Amino acid sequence: MEYVTSNKQIQNAIESDTKFKEGLIGVASSESKSDEPKESVEPKEFPEVTVLNDAVAVLRGDPYRVHYSKLKSREAVMAIAKELGVSFPNLPNE
Repeated sequence: MEYVTSNKQIQNAIESDTKFKEGLIGVASSESKSDEPKESVEPKEFPEVTVLNDAVAVLRGDPYRVHYSKLKSREAVMAIAKELGVSFPNLPNE
């Protein structure tokens, strides 16, 4: 389930909760869901990635900063990568 708010008080309350601090819940800002055109990102290829954990590390790092809770399966990792224009050509199809 996902809850999105543009209300700063609600966002601050969620972010101060211990479950948020422990990584059990996350917050998405309303800016990420806006109808404004997103800055175009060049597709990025990572040929050095040959294991799923490395793909997860790439997606969790800058500039993507994907929350770990969205990267729990190979299918989820590949779907997020496709959405972000990222490819891992040497990652086996296991």
